Amino acid sequence: MKPAFTLSQEIGRIPFLRLTVPLIAGIVVADRLDIAVGVLLGSAVALLVGGALFRDERVRAVLLVALLVYVGILSVKVRVPAENIPRGQRLLVRGVVTDHVSSPVAGRWQRSTARLEVFREWGDIASVWQPTRENILIYIDTAYRLVLGEQFAAVGYVNSLDSTGSSGYARTMHARGITGRFYMTTGGLVESSPADHLTLWQKTKFLSKRIQKSLCNRLATLDMDHREEGVAMALIAGYTHELEAPVRDAYSRSGTSHVLAVSGLHLGILFLILQVALTPLLALRRGYLWRSWAIALCLWGYAFITGLSPSVLRSAFMLSMLQFSLMTVWRYNSYNALFSSAFVLLLINPYYLYDISFQMSYLAVFSILFFYPRFNRWFGARSLERKLTLCEEHSRGIMRAGWWCLRSLFSMSATALLIGLAAQIAVAPLVGYTFGRIPLLALLINPVVVPLVTVIMTVALAYLMLGGIPLLGGWIGEVTAVLFRWQNKLVYWTASSPGASVEQVAFSGTMLLVVYALLIFVLLFIKWQEQTAAKPTAQ
Repeated sequence: MKPAFTLSQEIGRIPFLRLTVPLIAGIVVADRLDIAVGVLLGSAVALLVGGALFRDERVRAVLLVALLVYVGILSVKVRVPAENIPRGQRLLVRGVVTDHVSSPVAGRWQRSTARLEVFREWGDIASVWQPTRENILIYIDTAYRLVLGEQFAAVGYVNSLDSTGSSGYARTMHARGITGRFYMTTGGLVESSPADHLTLWQKTKFLSKRIQKSLCNRLATLDMDHREEGVAMALIAGYTHELEAPVRDAYSRSGTSHVLAVSGLHLGILFLILQVALTPLLALRRGYLWRSWAIALCLWGYAFITGLSPSVLRSAFMLSMLQFSLMTVWRYNSYNALFSSAFVLLLINPYYLYDISFQMSYLAVFSILFFYPRFNRWFGARSLERKLTLCEEHSRGIMRAGWWCLRSLFSMSATALLIGLAAQIAVAPLVGYTFGRIPLLALLINPVVVPLVTVIMTVALAYLMLGGIPLLGGWIGEVTAVLFRWQNKLVYWTASSPGASVEQVAFSGTMLLVVYALLIFVLLFIKWQEQTAAKPTAQ
């Protein structure tokens, strides 16, 4: 029988929760404090010394919390994006294109990102080149044809992402390393040439981007229209530049926009597929080690061929830590694995806290871990699955096959529905606050779309690996195209249904905090109820 833990004992089994909360507090208050880095370092050292001298556990716990708050503040001060390029001033800049160049937006601008290296005033011959390391959004006039990895010199203005630099959009872009925007208008490009002095990380990322593009070219050979191609490239290869605005809007209204870019959902699906596919490795000596390493390598390999985007890297890291927690301990704590990955990622880049994809990923996973097993009990899904299993075991022949199909269909449908419902509980308030829209039919369509995406990923990856085989590759390609066509039709039909979503949701920051405070209260109340019910059994 599983032992019953009190709330304090449950929290004690999640040490990284107690470490992550004060770290987040430090990150949040960092922008409101004007403290020199030297003072922060001195205070952190003093707290470390105090923790070593004091023997009282409560005092040491308080000092640890204070130290983590200081670490959060210090990490923000150290990681503040360097913006040494003058804003609103006509400059000559040199840099390297660091992403694929998208198709023209609104008929004129192609969009990409660039790493600026040096700049100087335009028109002043006496001015000297000044070094910089800013990453910017770059909008390129269609008169020019720049490509990934190309070096350029251009004249123009580097502007801020917004007027204040403190909006949610600016924070999100800072979390991704982007600090400004630059428009390369007609006549602005001075010269361009292949880059000749790239760092090892740049070479690795550019190779990853080129492999990603080659995957997209393979997908483009399928019998699909442009909208279906855009969805295929986004869902399988993480290439979102070919997505049209109506497609994005349809997926947003239906509540399925999370499938449009490789993220935690896709790596989670791959994680589950690998868990099953690599089960034979457990028959080997120390097979659990071989399987864990194989799963981690496959996750990071998939992250590599899909462009090494920040969201994919975070998801690969989180799932790798979960897998290794499964490998190293018998009774692992999934919450601890979740918070440990968040703790490490926030130490690496505290601005991840303001990235909407980071927030949604961790809220969704936490909500699934808490609510999904309880929904299985409350809604009787587990009990009904056991009854179907008994019917299968006591049947013979064609009846047994029928019961097996019925149990499998029920298991997949119930799992998809309950996981979708569990994830929406924590994510819906954030979606309403950020996008001003709450999709109402998401709970109905996601139980269909998520299994469909699982099948599509399996078949599409098989096509990318086996597409060169004449007969087999052609057949798999036709199946892949049909599946994408079905998915788009389902999403468009849902988005066009009356009441598909609530538009123009007025959700303030204060309301969002109140909603999540109430949600935390509900979680604590559920835990208290479970502990109260378990006490007689524990005795």
